[in-house]
Amino acid sequence: QDRPCDKALVAAFSGIAPVVAREIVYRATGHTDTPVRYCFFEDIAREFFGVTERIKNEDYAPCVVLDGEKPVEYSFLPLSQYSGCEVRDIASAGETLDAYFGTRDNIQRIHQRASDILRLLTNAESRIKKKLELQRAELRECEKGIEYKKYGDLITANIWRLSRKEDFADFEDYEAMDADG
Repeated sequence: QDRPCDKALVAAFSGIAPVVAREIVYRATGHTDTPVRYCFFEDIAREFFGVTERIKNEDYAPCVVLDGEKPVEYSFLPLSQYSGCEVRDIASAGETLDAYFGTRDNIQRIHQRASDILRLLTNAESRIKKKLELQRAELRECEKGIEYKKYGDLITANIWRLSRKEDFADFEDYEAMDADG
């Protein structure tokens, strides 16, 4: 008998919503997850018949439970099982569904768009990092430009000494000799 009482109610009575079963158990025991063995039949029956009487009398009090701006639950009767959440009364069943599903869908769309934007930015960041690394490598090569220019100047100044048969040439660097003194 460790089965939660609300689950036993849902299994035993066709058409009872889990939120309503939890509310019945909460009103009877003060907890939503009370096991069957700790539920007193009289208390559960009193709350159960109170709910069915509301339905027979069409005594509806639609509400939406909000955790901040996020809709958590909705019902046709006031819910007291959600501590720390706002229970907002709504004028009609249709408005209740609009408030719950409309807000929930809007939040999901916002999260999806945020996820899409984050993926786009992550991909852009990755591409930019790759380009930046390529440019840094190119810059490191460009830093050798002065050295390459010096070699080119030496070759140009001594081109008359080169022969097509040679694979290697050794020239005097007069600039380096002038700098040394």
